[in-house]
Amino acid sequence: MTTRDDDSVRDAESSQLHADDKVAHRNAQRRARYAANEDLRQRARDRARNLYASSRGDDFGDDIKIIETNITTLPSMASERLLRLGNHVLGPRLSITQKQMAHIICRNAQVLQRMNADGRWPRPLCRAQGERSPVYLLEEAEALAKIFLEQIRTRLNYSHRHTETRDALFLAVFQAREAAVTVTSC
Repeated sequence: MTTRDDDSVRDAESSQLHADDKVAHRNAQRRARYAANEDLRQRARDRARNLYASSRGDDFGDDIKIIETNITTLPSMASERLLRLGNHVLGPRLSITQKQMAHIICRNAQVLQRMNADGRWPRPLCRAQGERSPVYLLEEAEALAKIFLEQIRTRLNYSHRHTETRDALFLAVFQAREAAVTVTSC
């Protein structure tokens, strides 16, 4: 390579570094404006929410209405099964399968299984006599659906970053299971 080629390569690298500095400076200014202006932050959140909703291809309002309806009709969706939770026999109780739970919250069964695997959604632990898959107690399903509905109303989605919702889901399930065991042991 000749000196002339070396100089042109060096100039190209120098101009690229200068362009990177400009980009970094512009990004720093943008972050400062964003941090200082609540209205700008809200507009950015709204824009991101609208983009997410439009890319999803359906209306979140429909999901919310369907989940609300499903919560009110939950007892009619449940089936009475002879249930066992660990060493405790709960007796005949109304319960919901995982597939039904996915339908109640307007999600696909595979999405619910992925949320189980990610630790974002409590797994069903009750075993029904004669069935392979565990089921949710009616009380668990109702609590889960209500908490999930609140999440969808405020955030439109549910991800691993929504730790308050995850904690609320697991606490509600724990309380429902504890109440079920307490009732049967009395």
